[in-house]
Amino acid sequence: MKFLVLAICLLLLPSPPPQGPPAKAALVLTNVRVYPVSGPPIDGGSVLIENGKIKAVGKSISIPSDAKVLDLSGRVVIPGLIDV
Repeated sequence: MKFLVLAICLLLLPSPPPQGPPAKAALVLTNVRVYPVSGPPIDGGSVLIENGKIKAVGKSISIPSDAKVLDLSGRVVIPGLIDV
């Protein structure tokens, strides 16, 4: 009987919360012509992508120290069409 009570108590313990996918390193696309959803095009702009989401778009954005930076000079980026 004690074993049954112990087994039931163990089953009722809360389980640890599910863990999401590991965080991805930040990615920065620099020196691009950015066509934002709202506003005029930005020449020489940057796009910051963290954890699969666009975090910042602009001429001068804060770049994390561990970010992978891609210099895409002369290329065009439309953030609304990026599939991260």
